[in-house]
Amino acid sequence: MDLKESVSFDVKITGDRTGEVFYGTFTALRRLTHRQELLRDKVCRELLGSNSEGATERAKSQAEMLGELSVSIIKSPTWWSENGNGLDLADDSVLREVWDQVMKIKIDAVKEVQKKAELAGQKLKDIAESNPK
Repeated sequence: MDLKESVSFDVKITGDRTGEVFYGTFTALRRLTHRQELLRDKVCRELLGSNSEGATERAKSQAEMLGELSVSIIKSPTWWSENGNGLDLADDSVLREVWDQVMKIKIDAVKEVQKKAELAGQKLKDIAESNPK
């Protein structure tokens, strides 16, 4: 089973606040390295500021999404990068849709590894059962 490092997806989203239509192709990493996970956390903390405990739940959610997207997205449409990788967009629907697509890629990657592990486990079980001592 080939575990590609990244996956591309297309979006066409109408902004829930602006009514503007955003479309294009993104490419996102299927999994992050330890360094990338630390960078994601750093971005999240920087967005929340020094008193992150006092941040609203909405701010925490936004920071988590934007931190993840800043690290996971490796190619994006021009409008995304021109808007601070989503940070300067006013539309929740755009951020939410891109986030959902990236998380689907990550979940699918985990499921693929789990399926591969289950198949390997079943193969070992079959071998053990066919060679009793």
